[in-house]
Amino acid sequence: MSQFLIDTYKDWVDVGFDGIRVDAAKHIAKPWLATFEQAMGVPTFGEAFVGDVDFVSDYQNYEWGMLDFPLFFPAREAFAADADMNAIGAIFAQDSKYDNANRLETFLDNHDRARFLARAGDNFQRLRSAMTFLLTARGIPVIYYGTEQADDGNFNPWEDPIANKDNRKDMTSFSETSTIYTHIKRLTTVTVASGGITGKQITVSLGEHEAKVYAPGTPVSTYTPPARTITKIRVHYNTGVDHNIAIRGDSSPFRGDRGRSARNVASDVWEYEFERIPSGQSFQFKPLIDDTYHSTGSNYTGVGGTTIDVYPTFPTLTTIRVHKDVGYGNSLTLRGSVAPLSWTTGQACANKGAALWICTVAGISSGTSVQYKPLINDTTWSQGSNYTTTGGSTVDITPTF
Repeated sequence: MSQFLIDTYKDWVDVGFDGIRVDAAKHIAKPWLATFEQAMGVPTFGEAFVGDVDFVSDYQNYEWGMLDFPLFFPAREAFAADADMNAIGAIFAQDSKYDNANRLETFLDNHDRARFLARAGDNFQRLRSAMTFLLTARGIPVIYYGTEQADDGNFNPWEDPIANKDNRKDMTSFSETSTIYTHIKRLTTVTVASGGITGKQITVSLGEHEAKVYAPGTPVSTYTPPARTITKIRVHYNTGVDHNIAIRGDSSPFRGDRGRSARNVASDVWEYEFERIPSGQSFQFKPLIDDTYHSTGSNYTGVGGTTIDVYPTFPTLTTIRVHKDVGYGNSLTLRGSVAPLSWTTGQACANKGAALWICTVAGISSGTSVQYKPLINDTTWSQGSNYTTTGGSTVDITPTF
C-alpha cells in the first residue's frame, strides 16, 4: 500500500504539481510522512486539526510545512468576533518551536470550518481586516475558494464536529471586480519586509475593523479602495440587560428562519451594518428579541445604501432570573398560573451561566399578577410557596430544591 500511494502521487507530481497537502497527517506515522515527501521530491504540508503549537510543530521534522491551526483558532475569533488579539501574539511568540514558521500554511476558513462571514455576521469590513492580516503575517496564506467572492456559507456558522455542507457549495458566479476580490488583489501587490527598525514613529487613525499596510519603497500604483455600499439598520428599543435584538428579512444577508445579531450601541439602540444589498434595492425585515419574539405589526422596508431607524413594539416580556446550579446535564423550566404558563407543562429556561437561568415569558399583560415555580428537568419542584410577580417585570429568585 505504501508503494502504491507513493507511485500514484508521483504521477501527479510528474504532471506538474509542485506541492502536496497531506490530509489528516496526525493519523499517519510520522516517519512515513518523511519517506513520502522525499519520494515526491516536492514540498508537502500536513493537516493536524489541533490548536497546540507543541503538537503541530513536531510535524515539521517530517514535512516541509503544516496547516497553521494553532494560529487559525485565535485569529478567526479575533477578527470575526472581537476576541482578544493577545491570543494571536501568544501564538507568534512560540514560532521558535517550528523548524520554519514561514512554511506554515495560514488560513481563516476551509472545507472543514464554517465560512468566515458566517461567523462574522456577514461583516465585509471584518473580512477585509482579516485578509490584510493573513496576507501580511508570516506563513503562506491559503484562501479558500469563494472567500474572495464574499461567500457566506448560507449563513451557517455551525461546526459539529466539522463544518456543514453549506461551506462547500457550488459557485454560481465569479467576479474580478467584487469588493473582496479587489481588496485581496491589491494586497498581493504589496511586498512586506520583515524585521528592522525604521527609526520613525507615526500616528495612524483607523476606522472600525479597518487595516492599513505600510511598506517601504515607491507604491506599485495609486490605489483607491472601492466605495462601500453600507446599509445600517438602527433598532430603537430597550430590551433590558438579559436580552438582545436580532433581525430577519427576505434578502441576503438576512434569512427568515434565523436572525442576524445586532450590536448594542446604547441602552436603547441596536445596530446591524452590512454591505451585501446593492444601493437602491429594497428589502423587508423585522426585528426580534432574542431571535424569538417578533416585533408587532407589519414588516419594515429598507433600501440598500441607507440608514434605517425603526421604533418597534414587542409583546410584553416577563423575565425570571433563576440563580441555581442545577448540575451538569440538567435543565430548568418554569410553570405558572397565567398563560402562556401553565401548571401542567413547564416552559424551558435558557442557561446563561453555571448558576443563572433566564426564563422569558411573552404575552402576560403588564401589571397582571402571576404565580410561578421553577422545576429541574420539569419534574422536581422548587421547595416552599409559589413565587409571585407581575407581567412586564424582571425579578431574581434563588430557589431551593
